[in-house]
Amino acid sequence: MANSTSGLTVLDTATRQGVGEFNEDLAGNNDTCAWMFDGATDTIGTFRPDPRTTGAYWISRTCDEWLRRHDLTQRPAETITELAAHVKASLRDAGMPREALPPACSAGIVRRSADEVAAAIVGDIFVYHDGRDDLLDYPAFGANERRAVRAQTSPQQAAEGIAERRRRYLAGSDGAWVLGDNPYVAAGARTIAWPAVRGDIVLLATDGFARAVTDYKIAASWHELVELVRERSASSVIDMIREHESTADTQAALFKKSDDVCVSLVQIT
Repeated sequence: MANSTSGLTVLDTATRQGVGEFNEDLAGNNDTCAWMFDGATDTIGTFRPDPRTTGAYWISRTCDEWLRRHDLTQRPAETITELAAHVKASLRDAGMPREALPPACSAGIVRRSADEVAAAIVGDIFVYHDGRDDLLDYPAFGANERRAVRAQTSPQQAAEGIAERRRRYLAGSDGAWVLGDNPYVAAGARTIAWPAVRGDIVLLATDGFARAVTDYKIAASWHELVELVRERSASSVIDMIREHESTADTQAALFKKSDDVCVSLVQIT
């Protein structure tokens, strides 16, 4: 059943675990905002505030809980700054050593105000406005990761490379940012604003779901992907992604054969 609000209606949403220890993707919403997190897989030196879970799982849930407790009246990039400040304080309280690698995640927030629909992302979240055929993504991040996949020579080398890139993403020194404990992250957020038109459809997706277009060609375009979700359901499209991964060789171009996936289809009301 759709979750109807005064500013946004989530028409459909689904998430599913990939090959990792936990599902580190997460979607949420309130009356005026929809958001999505993709926890960055723990690597060498990642601090785990809760030893029962991964740092990636912890940060996505910590950010989601913070958003649910607060009135989100600022622009999405400013909200990302506040999330980073909260993560920094939480890690300090948890006793994270200075040399440890903070947990990190990709993040996307869409906010509906009286006149516009504004969005901000860091990392590999995708936000697509269907009516305008307009995609907000972070090409530099994807290009960096694909180069790293092609360059890897061993699991150990790959893990060391991920840790090195993670530190650069947290500092914004590698052409892209991810959300962690650096409140300056909003300086690297990619943002967009569209006029608020009732009935417009916006799709939010993590990279695991975006593979349906970017890698697997299950849909020929983002518009076609939206239509698939509307016609078959978000969960059914995830089934299609998993079926493709079970029969095709996807490992050569990607770090994970089967990644966590998350999608939300939102209507402006």
